[in-house]
Amino acid sequence: MPIDYAALEIALTTAFEEFSLRLISTLELSDLYVVGLYTSEEFLYLTPTANTYSAWREKGSSKWSPPDWVYHAYDSEEFQQVDKLMMQGWDLKFDSFNIDESYLKKILYRVLGKARRDYFQDSSVVLGLFMGGMGNIVVQESIQTVNPMSVWLQFNLSHEI
Repeated sequence: MPIDYAALEIALTTAFEEFSLRLISTLELSDLYVVGLYTSEEFLYLTPTANTYSAWREKGSSKWSPPDWVYHAYDSEEFQQVDKLMMQGWDLKFDSFNIDESYLKKILYRVLGKARRDYFQDSSVVLGLFMGGMGNIVVQESIQTVNPMSVWLQFNLSHEI
């Protein structure tokens, strides 16, 4: 069964909004430096991810390694519906995954862009779609598309490609 992209966009918008609201209600916005969605290069899943300056300093890990971030897959209960919809991309034997990557990226950029406007508009928080290294073209494209130019430039100066 193909993925129902309209339902996915609704579920993802709701889930990411709840994730964002939980973050900003429990953290100092000035401590938060990155918020986004994490996926594989094949777009097999979508999970929330975020980190704070204080967590990064405390752990002493890479600033730009999502699996090291303290809020990576953070209590992703709200993403259960997103997971169910993403599962529709698999064939019955789980041998192949069928997804329209171009269309999915447009949805993801809209969801991230809405969060930027609604919750992170005047902040320097980097919003993006993360996979592989930070030099990945999709990561770069998402950050450039979703964020103001000043945030994108700051991001590019703060990591190694």
